[in-house]
Amino acid sequence: MKTLTLLWVSLVLPFIGLAQTTIFSEDCGNPSVTTACASYAGWQNKSRLTFTASSSGPDVRTTLSSSGYSDASGDGNIFFINGVSNRYIQISGINTSNYTNLSLSFGILKTTNASNGSELVVEVSINGSSYTTLSYTLATGSGTSNVYYLKTPTGTIPSTGNLRIRFRYTSSSSTCQFRIDDIKLRGNLMVLPIELLSFNCEKSKELLKLTWETATESNNKMFVIERSADAVGWEAIGKINAVGNSATIIHYSFVDQSPLIGLNYYRLKQVDFDNQFEYSTIICVESNKSLDDKPTYIDLQGRSINFNELQPNVIYVKNTNGVCTKIIIVNNY
Repeated sequence: MKTLTLLWVSLVLPFIGLAQTTIFSEDCGNPSVTTACASYAGWQNKSRLTFTASSSGPDVRTTLSSSGYSDASGDGNIFFINGVSNRYIQISGINTSNYTNLSLSFGILKTTNASNGSELVVEVSINGSSYTTLSYTLATGSGTSNVYYLKTPTGTIPSTGNLRIRFRYTSSSSTCQFRIDDIKLRGNLMVLPIELLSFNCEKSKELLKLTWETATESNNKMFVIERSADAVGWEAIGKINAVGNSATIIHYSFVDQSPLIGLNYYRLKQVDFDNQFEYSTIICVESNKSLDDKPTYIDLQGRSINFNELQPNVIYVKNTNGVCTKIIIVNNY
């Protein structure tokens, strides 16, 4: 994050729509030989998603290819052998931040009639350390083994920038083996409530003035202005009512009359009439006790420069009473 920065951004803030979209579909490819998942290079989505697996398996093979349900792809499938717990395969790097009502489906085969599928759990995570289990069951009894079922587990799948989906074998005593194929994630794609053209900050005496422009608006109720000292903890410092719907450029402004001493991080919380919301990008401005002060700076060649001579995109060293205190980046301030 630059210390002094004014950013010109082109940003679209999404809002929930109704379009059902396939986010990704993985058919496991077609391996020429049985290959451990940890080293398999034939994933359908290898170029855009990350596949990791435990060193003890599972593997990808073509025996007992998927069939019996709509769009079964056949060929490769993920094979979980029995007898070793915590074998897993994980798919990560899935960006679901612009989707809602997320739904996962997959083809699954078990090898024993008695198993209801509880040995193989399906989990999701936003951070790779804590996981939430999704729920599904398989039919039991005569004739329920060695056939594929298309399952859609229940539970909440989060909207996040890096979703992880993990299949994990949990039993060291079960005799049941499993095969997984045709993993598919769908969701409702968010449509566009506003197009934010700019978000800037201007200095005026001891005040900081935020300005922003929208190119289009749909169902836009208001903007809540939020401020932070560290870009982690945020507080609402004001709100501006929006026009609601517009196809022309609309200008907004808000004055922070009591900015923090030091760094001030700002973001916009866009709220629609259904109280759904999204956040803008973050901008950062440094404020002193008196913003009219003209501190002296030294460039990397040692030349003294006054405040009015500061150039954009140049690194300077801040000089206070002859002591160099820190390096800042000046960008159109």
